[in-house]
Amino acid sequence: MFVKKFEAPSLEDALKLIKTEMGPEALILSTQEKRSGKLFSRRLVEVTAACEKKQPSKSTKSKTYSAQLSKTPLEEVFPQQDVKSKTKPAKYIEIDSHNLDKAEKNYVVRQQNELSKFEAGFKTLGISEDRALDLSKKMNSDFSKSDLSDPDLLYKAKVKLLSQGVRTLTPAEFFKKRSWVPVGVAGAGKTTLLVKLALAAKDYEKSVSLISLDSRKFSGRSELAGYAKLIKVPFFCEINQSNAEKMRLIDSPALSLNGESNTSLEKACVERSPLLVLDASSRFSELMRQVDYAMKFHPEAICFTKCDNVEERGVIYDVLKSTQLPLVGLSLSSSFKTKFKFLTPVELAAYIAKD
Repeated sequence: MFVKKFEAPSLEDALKLIKTEMGPEALILSTQEKRSGKLFSRRLVEVTAACEKKQPSKSTKSKTYSAQLSKTPLEEVFPQQDVKSKTKPAKYIEIDSHNLDKAEKNYVVRQQNELSKFEAGFKTLGISEDRALDLSKKMNSDFSKSDLSDPDLLYKAKVKLLSQGVRTLTPAEFFKKRSWVPVGVAGAGKTTLLVKLALAAKDYEKSVSLISLDSRKFSGRSELAGYAKLIKVPFFCEINQSNAEKMRLIDSPALSLNGESNTSLEKACVERSPLLVLDASSRFSELMRQVDYAMKFHPEAICFTKCDNVEERGVIYDVLKSTQLPLVGLSLSSSFKTKFKFLTPVELAAYIAKD
């Protein structure tokens, strides 16, 4: 009798490998979980199986799960599947639970319950269903069960996952640009955001000017002029009036979503850096509608305003993942006295995951 141990991220993956290498008649002798390290250790399932005789190996060099997947074509590892038409990672392959014994079925049920629990936790943050499911699968595969049973470690695991694939601009990267033009709908908080950014520039000892090109809203122009006087920053109504050596924060006409012309906004964005400004308290569907219109102006980054009114902060994560634009930071209130916050990916993830 031929006996061999298999290691994989999950029981399902191990059974697939056993079936491929030893055939459908293989006998499962034992299963156990293994992990290395302590905090955020990777969980593995070790399955010992036996068969009457050793089956011809598909790959003579593969010794482990990861080696087999990296060195053997997927068509040979999973000949029964059309792998070219599927993008689902191998570690999430679904199997027929009718072929499992009682203990194995209980194990699979526990795994599914864990996924459902993690998925519900991400959805509670306001993250969309598809992304919550994807995050829960990564949570289950990347971290050990003992780590996830500790509330503090579970929170750190969430922060680590949410920070992956999210980009932010550092203050140095933001202030490197000569001109920023906010692109956002009326009421998004563009004017207040510019004042906060001007104050941040002064904190970083950067020379800055406030400029208003919003000819459709006279009150907005006078409001910005009043703020500029209050915070002691130069204000202009024409680009050529300002000092070219200083950073320019340019107020612009509101983005129209109702078929009205955005010609003035287009002119304001020419040869400048458009900054997408979104009200974080809005619904995800409404924010993505604004994003669709704003993409015409090729925004280089995103700022979220009115973040103090947001309970389900996962909408910020969804927008950033959907647009793949870097985040400059968050405006936590409608008062210019509240400082603008530049965030790292980890700080942003901690803000989203915090109860």
